[in-house]
Amino acid sequence: VVSEGQHNGSEDPRLMSKQAGEREIPVFTVGVGDPVPRRNLSVEEVFVRSQVYPGEAFEIETLVQASLPKEDPARGQALQISLMQQRLGTDDRPEGGPVEILSQEAQIPATGSRIRVDFSHTVMDPGRYQYSVVARGVGTETTEDDNVRTSSPVSVVDEQIRVLLIGGLPGWEYIQLQRLLQRDPTVSLSCWLQSMDESRPQEGDMPISSLPRSLVDLGQYNVVIMIDPNPEEFDAAWIAMLQEFCRNKAGGLMYMAGPHHASEFLTMNRLSGMLELLPVRFGDAASIAASQVIAEASDSGGAMQVVDYNLDHPVMSFHADKAENEMRWGQFPGFAWSFPAISAKPTARVLLESGQGKNMEGNQPVLVTGRYGAGNVVYFGFMGTWLWRSVGVQAQYFDRFWIQVVRFMVENRSLQGSRRGVLDSDMTEYELGGRITFLARIRDEQFQPLSAESIPVIMTDDAGRIQKLTLQPVPGQPGQFEGGVLASRTGTFRATFDLPGAETSGGEDAVALFEAASFRVTAPSAEMDSDWLDEQLLRDLATQSGGQYLRLDEIDKLPEMLPRRETRAEFNSPSQPAWDLNRLTRYGAFLVPLVLLCCEWGLRKWYRLL
Repeated sequence: VVSEGQHNGSEDPRLMSKQAGEREIPVFTVGVGDPVPRRNLSVEEVFVRSQVYPGEAFEIETLVQASLPKEDPARGQALQISLMQQRLGTDDRPEGGPVEILSQEAQIPATGSRIRVDFSHTVMDPGRYQYSVVARGVGTETTEDDNVRTSSPVSVVDEQIRVLLIGGLPGWEYIQLQRLLQRDPTVSLSCWLQSMDESRPQEGDMPISSLPRSLVDLGQYNVVIMIDPNPEEFDAAWIAMLQEFCRNKAGGLMYMAGPHHASEFLTMNRLSGMLELLPVRFGDAASIAASQVIAEASDSGGAMQVVDYNLDHPVMSFHADKAENEMRWGQFPGFAWSFPAISAKPTARVLLESGQGKNMEGNQPVLVTGRYGAGNVVYFGFMGTWLWRSVGVQAQYFDRFWIQVVRFMVENRSLQGSRRGVLDSDMTEYELGGRITFLARIRDEQFQPLSAESIPVIMTDDAGRIQKLTLQPVPGQPGQFEGGVLASRTGTFRATFDLPGAETSGGEDAVALFEAASFRVTAPSAEMDSDWLDEQLLRDLATQSGGQYLRLDEIDKLPEMLPRRETRAEFNSPSQPAWDLNRLTRYGAFLVPLVLLCCEWGLRKWYRLL
């Protein structure tokens, strides 16, 4: 084995050498590379929200990796971490150079591990921006190429989120959410509390005197939030209008089930269209399934289980570091009441599950996000988020969670409300060799779901190189197309549709019609972070198997060290007459003399010699 001794597998390679030794197979190792660990400082991650509002403070979260030898004098010293801002044009290309806006010092731990640095920033001018984090301070490094990392683009949107909050009763969930949204400067709130006396005015920044009854009136809002609504005030036409609001207006919808009206609301025939909107299903016989769930969970709370692989979802992400984010969610109390669905629909993402029990399809989902047409939809199968106000300082995580829910629902409205298509990538950063998955939502000139056999897409990197791929229609999802490609080179990429009006150089008209996807491809972190010679591991592999470790300058001794093993195989069998080898020789031994004698007798008889 000729290697530097680094590995990225999940098992210890010493187990392999031990098994080889048990089978008397010696392993000879030859070490190559520099035995001194790399001296390097790298910016591993820059996390920032994709959309913010003017005057709103937002965080840029950064992870910096310090890879230093054990006796390096830089351990324990201070680093200089700088935040750079750069404005982007309509095609996401930089306009001018980056400008340093913030800087702070961070202490390198004695262990030389990761350092977390958070910046808080506010932008007043609407537009598109990107942020770069630069780390300096350890002197001479193995490489300085990774001392800078750039975030994904950030949109500063100059508009308030218009929210219509509908509640059946003034419970704690409704009251706390209404107060939060009304004091948030980025939200314009209209409330419709169904149990409110008609003589009293409704609350909100923009009070209303009646529930919107036309798509024009409903279309003025970005988000509709329904907290255990009373079904008496709704009919099939209103639900159809809500479907149109989500499907073609890219409006966001949140429905929270409650103990008073959920069973009736979800089982009435005239409101059956609501089941199409929600990203969950309640079984084939919705009325029976919902009634059973209500009977089992009407007065019970429950444990809350976080779906680990969806912790990076915009609704769930409090911190860029997954471990810290998971720890924070572990501090939240459980449900005060739950109404779990049977399962999530195929294209939905389950964020929270009920820990009270399982059905035939696994844990029961209670917080699920999905899409209906161009709009984002969120289903809450539980009540009790007001209990989360006890986590953090002054209900900071309760407030942040709900603001993230609202902004997740309005994401597509701000991007898609006036655009015919949006191209999304499933992540904003990939490692080389990973799969990049795209999801496109496209409408035609009449803003109806586009019907096409395939959609061509162009990927352009920061060097101007172009790569083409094709997206295929998603079954059962009109106007949606999906496809993927392997990340074959590193860099910053921009992907857009290869459709009329969607050219990368199409100017403002193209940008107004179609939204592109931006992402970054980096080198694999495991191979790049560990490139020094691990001599001790190679010695262990050789010793445990009965072999020997050699330096590179000793490799000429290897042929003499390789064991020479000869194996002789002997086979002894009893003697056997040659004429009895097989049936042919056995009968031939008797027939040949007999034939010759007969021939001699015949010749003698013919010539009268007898």
